[in-house]
Amino acid sequence: MSEIAPVEPHKNPNAKLIVDPPPFVRWVLRRKCEKATNPDKRAARRAAFEGKRKKAGAPHMVEYFHQLDDPYSHLAAQVLAKFAAQYDIVIKPYLIQATGGRHQPRLQELAVWARRDAQSVAPYYGLSLPQELPQVPDSALQAKASDYLASLSDAEFVAQIEAVSTALWNNDTVFFEGKCAGDGAAACAAGSAHLQASNHYSGATFHYGGEWYWGV
Repeated sequence: MSEIAPVEPHKNPNAKLIVDPPPFVRWVLRRKCEKATNPDKRAARRAAFEGKRKKAGAPHMVEYFHQLDDPYSHLAAQVLAKFAAQYDIVIKPYLIQATGGRHQPRLQELAVWARRDAQSVAPYYGLSLPQELPQVPDSALQAKASDYLASLSDAEFVAQIEAVSTALWNNDTVFFEGKCAGDGAAACAAGSAHLQASNHYSGATFHYGGEWYWGV
């Protein structure tokens, strides 16, 4: 698909108030964005969070949300273990499913855009994404991958996700033979529910201290 039309306002699933807000709503949104991105306020929020964390004796817990058919998640999977080893953090991984709806309209076209984008970005980070296989991995193999990942501890998930994702995106059926199996569907449902409760919708995202970071 070489040419894909943009999501025009009349086709956009979001309310017109969001797609093309009137001046007053734009002013309110601008004020909220200024408050959220103000360096001094952000530093104060971070200091408050770190103070509570230290008082509780809690580790630096980073939540990671992985979507198996998301190419950005595949890129993140290739650096997750290195990320965990390089910093004083504990990663809490979650499996999720595509949100769809108003947050991710036109999922089939989104898959095309995301794959094209991820393939363009990957070489600059020393990462890889198969060029010739279908836009998204085989659904049956995704089920096997999620079942296997659901059977792992958090630390094992972090250690294994690169190999699992690489096998999945390369359609390596042999890799999954004889692997332990948990309840992948339940894990994806629980992870998706937690992501929604955290007021986000996307895979390949990291969450720490109330702030979100996307992809590599």
